[in-house]
Amino acid sequence: MNQNLYLEDISNGMEIPTVKKDPTTQQLEKICRRIRDFYQIHYDMDYAKNNGLPGVILHGVLKKNAFLAQLLTDWIGL
Repeated sequence: MNQNLYLEDISNGMEIPTVKKDPTTQQLEKICRRIRDFYQIHYDMDYAKNNGLPGVILHGVLKKNAFLAQLLTDWIGL
């Protein structure tokens, strides 16, 4: 978004822009190694699908921390 927002610029119900991410298998494997969670549903597409999932399950650490941080910093212009 590349603009600086201040608290007074933000209103209740204001829309936050979306961020679309397509992490690679290599990125997913890296985060699993860092947090020591090697469950294959987080990085192996075939394994996930063979276990009834639509695809790999993005790890909560990555979704809640890294992507949220990028969304917020992009939005408020830090």
